[in-house]
This record gives sequence, C-alpha cells and structure tokens, in this order.
Amino acid sequence: MFWNRARRLPADGLAPVASSPIRRGRLGRWLSSAIVVVALVAFAVPATDVLAARLSARTLIAAWSSTSTVNVVNEGNSRIDYAGRWTTTSHSAYLGGRAKSTRASGASARFRFTGAAIAWVGPVGPTRGKAKVYIDGAYVTTVNSRADTFQPARVLFKKSWSTVGTHRIAIVALGTAGRPTVALDAFVVRRDLGASTSGTTYAAVFSGDATGATDVTSALRSFLQSHNGQRVALATNGVYKVTQLSFTASNLTVDFRGARLQGSQAGAHGILRIVSSTNVVLNDPRVHGTGYVWADATQWEHGIHVDGGSGITLNHPITRDTRGDGIFTGYDPGRTTPPTGVVINDPDVERAARNGIAPVGGQVTIRGGHIAYVGLHGIDFEPNDATEAGSIRGIVDGVDIRRYGDRPVGYMGYAISAGWGHLSTMKPSLLIQNNTGDRLSIVVMNTTSVRILDNTSDASAIAEIIASGSVSFSGNVRITRL
Repeated sequence: MFWNRARRLPADGLAPVASSPIRRGRLGRWLSSAIVVVALVAFAVPATDVLAARLSARTLIAAWSSTSTVNVVNEGNSRIDYAGRWTTTSHSAYLGGRAKSTRASGASARFRFTGAAIAWVGPVGPTRGKAKVYIDGAYVTTVNSRADTFQPARVLFKKSWSTVGTHRIAIVALGTAGRPTVALDAFVVRRDLGASTSGTTYAAVFSGDATGATDVTSALRSFLQSHNGQRVALATNGVYKVTQLSFTASNLTVDFRGARLQGSQAGAHGILRIVSSTNVVLNDPRVHGTGYVWADATQWEHGIHVDGGSGITLNHPITRDTRGDGIFTGYDPGRTTPPTGVVINDPDVERAARNGIAPVGGQVTIRGGHIAYVGLHGIDFEPNDATEAGSIRGIVDGVDIRRYGDRPVGYMGYAISAGWGHLSTMKPSLLIQNNTGDRLSIVVMNTTSVRILDNTSDASAIAEIIASGSVSFSGNVRITRL
C-alpha cells in the first residue's frame, strides 16, 4: 500500500527501514510551473541496471513545459516521505538550491502523484552510487548515478503512461561500496497528456497588469463575465493583485497557465469567488492569500469560494497562505442555492488557517491531490443550516491529508470531518475512500448513508460515526471505528 515513514505497508515489496526525523523546510518552495498541454511519446526505462541519464533537468522541464502542465516538487516538499538517514546539501545549480542525499543502504524517498509522466532529478558524479526505483510497488530498474565528473540537476529516471493516473514512485539507495551517495534534487511531474493549450486559439487573453503592482479586480471580473461560452486565458506565469474577485459566468473555461491571483485584503470573503455560475472550468487556478494566520476577524478569507451554481470544475487548484479555507463551497441564503456538480480534481492546498477544503453545502466530489498544514480540519463538511445539510452529497477519493489541526493552538482537528454545524437535518450521503495521511482520523455525524472504505493512516487513527444511518466500514488500515 503506502509507506508510513517507519515501516512498509503491504504490497510495497520492500524491506522495512527505520526512519529518522527529517526537517521539513521551505514549505511550498516550488520551481514555477509552466501551464500548457500536449502529448509526449511514452517513455519507459528498462528494468535493468542502467547508468544515469546525462539529460539536464532544465532541458527536460523546458521541453515538457512547452507542451504540457509541469510541476517541480523540490526535495523539501512535505509530500515526499523519507525513511532512513538523509541530509540536506546545497549547490547553486540544484533546481531549488538544495538536495537531500543519503549514504545509507535501504534509505528511501517515496512520492505519490497524479500525472502522465514522472522524472527523478539529482546529481551524478564519481562518488555517486546506485538506487532501485519502484513504481506503484513494483521494481522497475536500478539507476547508477556514477559519472566521471560532477553534474548537478540531471535526469536520473523518467517514466510515462498513456493515461493520466495516480501513481507512487520509490527510490531505495543500495549503499554502493566505495561510492554510496544517492541524492534527490526534485521530482518533475508532467500532469497531462494532451488537450493542448499550446496550440489553443483563445477567445481572449487577459491584458491587465500581470506584475502584481496594481489591483486588477474590476478589470478581471469584467473580462471573465464577458466571455460566456468561450475559452480564455491569463498571461503565462502572471501575478494579478486582487481584493475579492467575484464573477458569474456560464460555459466558460479559464486556463491560468501558471498565473496566480494574489489576495491583498486580509479577511476578504473569498479571494476568487464563483457566484451562481454554470459549467465553469478553471484549469490550474492558483490563489495566494495574505498569510497563514488564525484570527476570528479574518477567518473568512477563503482562497477559492464556490457560491451556488452547477457544473463547477476546478482542475488542480492550488491555494497558499489563506486566513480562511483553501477552498469553500456553499451558498448565500436568499440569493443563491447550494451548488451541484462541483468537482475538485487533484487539489494542492497548504497553509490554510481554517480548513483545507470546506464543502459546507452542495454536491461535491474531491479526487486526488493533497492537503497539508491547515488550521482546523483537512476536509470539513459542516453545514450552517438545514438547506446546506440536506444538500450534502460528498465524495472524497484518494486525497493525501497531513498536518491538520495546526492552529489555533490546542485545537484537535480531523483529517475528514462531517460533524457539528447544523445537526438536526440529516446529510444525505458521504463516500470516503482510498485516502491516506499521517493521522487519518474521521468523524461523521447525522448522515443517512456513510461509506468509509480502503483508507490508510500512517499512525493509529479513529473513525467516529454518530447518529447516522447505513454505514459501510471496511478495508481501512490503522483506522479503528469507535
């Protein structure tokens, strides 16, 4: 199954390795990702002992970024699980300036991702050794990172698939005699196959200030609301300063292409707010708040706020440093109704001072991705009234949730919560399956149909199911039902 930092879960095929504490630094340090899309020819490394590739990682990133959505996950990212002894090393030519290295036989680094291709980036040189690579628990190849001269940021391994999916990569050092060092600079993920934006003819590309120097809230709102039925884009890697950007649209697709919205007003009720919209697709929306700060007065500063509507799809939404929830779905009584058909694919939510994702109302499906370093709960189904409670039909499938309950001080949260809030009206249904986390505790109250299936927690966790109807609870690892 999955690695829990201290021992192997079933189906990994690897020997257990005792873990040592790894300092998680520079949370959220990412190389910028270019956001465009197209297919590449599938590539698979033969399952034999191979010398390290000499391809520069920057060359690979440029090639993939010219045709696809690419994420670079640096060595210090919280999504990478290390076991054994690893140390941090620095070099100006590493992708993020640092790498993790090990000389210990059996030390490992594991990473779970969603995409169509993966690359392991690290240095090669005369003192560099061998490591085995596993994909989805199966041995693929042994990489030999030896070279005559030291060369940083090389592509040591890459693999592609014909479809986008969720996979696991594991690197296991072999402690090669005389040259045991193996290093991880970054993992590079090609997120998609095709549906290319590089060849897309957009109805329009937003021309407002993309430097973040001036507020573009009004201009960007007008831009989005004037292109119903069309596909539009933001400037590649642009930075847009906004306060509360709320808009209403129908049949609209927006490609962010690496651009981000930067909130400028602490406590704004939704930095990006989609109001009573129909069939809106946001591809790779990135929203940054004003700070990872808990305060009652500013806790409504959600990154992305879905206010009513139907058919809203968020593909790989990224939120950082929000004083409220990373992503929120609900309604405004008397003005909108709870949303239907909301799909959140592969969310990347970190440092949300309230909840990672808060579907307090509506029909919401959350698939894949990860949530880490959040103040209260990882995901919180907490309706405010009978209308919201009666509208909740939630699916949480394949999400990795870590470091919840991070603030306020002394607060104990849950990885997934469907308790509290309005309890006198039953929530119709919740399906919680295939999720992972460091402590995957779950609470569900007053829900007619509850299914909690095949979830895996690194450490012992609990599932509390209270005052609910039909319950299915099976296949869960290290999660005890109370």
